[in-house]
Amino acid sequence: MKTQSEISKEYCIQKYREYKETHHRIPTVKEYLEFAGFNYRKLIRVYGDDAYSKLQIECGNSTNKLNLERTPLEKIMQQ
Repeated sequence: MKTQSEISKEYCIQKYREYKETHHRIPTVKEYLEFAGFNYRKLIRVYGDDAYSKLQIECGNSTNKLNLERTPLEKIMQQ
């Protein structure tokens, strides 16, 4: 396993792209972390909140994050 001082954005991006090239698909968070050899907390230290989503965007993919936007009350009352 890599230590914190060895993990950088470049390393994270490299591992993400390696997984994509090897498996011919976008990895899930769990698959990516197992492949990269570190845990989610270390990814958060590099990217901050929503770490995996930020990594996906940086690698040119869309996120698979669920958008939980609230429906305005006016729209509900019009139905």
